[in-house]
Amino acid sequence: MNIKIKCYQIICLLLFLSTNLIAQYTIEGTVTDSSGPLIGATILLKNTTSGTVSNIDGRFTIKADSTDILIVSYIGYQSKEIH
Repeated sequence: MNIKIKCYQIICLLLFLSTNLIAQYTIEGTVTDSSGPLIGATILLKNTTSGTVSNIDGRFTIKADSTDILIVSYIGYQSKEIH
């Protein structure tokens, strides 16, 4: 019985630690150039299919892990990686 309780405690601890290691954050930002906001800029998470597009004010929101790299691109501009 005591072994089952210890195993259960270890499993719970591992699950707790694993969820903290892969925690996602909501990242908010604005894509602009010297003229103002860029409407329709693409923001992607590198090496994934997850992404979003900036709105009429150039603003965006995306969920990402702390280790993810954002790639911001817009027609006529060079893409930029944000670490």
